[in-house]
Amino acid sequence: MAFGDPAKKRIHEVLKNKINKDGELIVSCQSQRSQEQNRVEAISKLNALVAKALTPQKKRKAMKPTRIAKERRLEEKKIVSLKKTARRLVEV
Repeated sequence: MAFGDPAKKRIHEVLKNKINKDGELIVSCQSQRSQEQNRVEAISKLNALVAKALTPQKKRKAMKPTRIAKERRLEEKKIVSLKKTARRLVEV
C-alpha cells in the first residue's frame, strides 16, 4: 500500500506506541500453532490497525447538562454534606 504524507503522519500519530525507533510498525501474533496462520492473522491485524488509524474521529459536540441532571447532582451533594456534618457533630 502506498500512502500520502498526511496519511503517513496520521498513522504515525495514532500508532506511535507500536512503531519502533527505525520507523517500523510492529505487529505480532502467536495465537495459532502454524507460522503461516500467524502471519496471515498478523497481516489482517495490521490492516485493521491502519484502517482504524485512517478513519477520522467524529468531533465531540459540547452539551450543557439538563436541568434534571443539575438537580440530581445538587441533591447528591446535599446528602454527602449532611453525612459529613453528622460525623462532626458527635459529642463525647
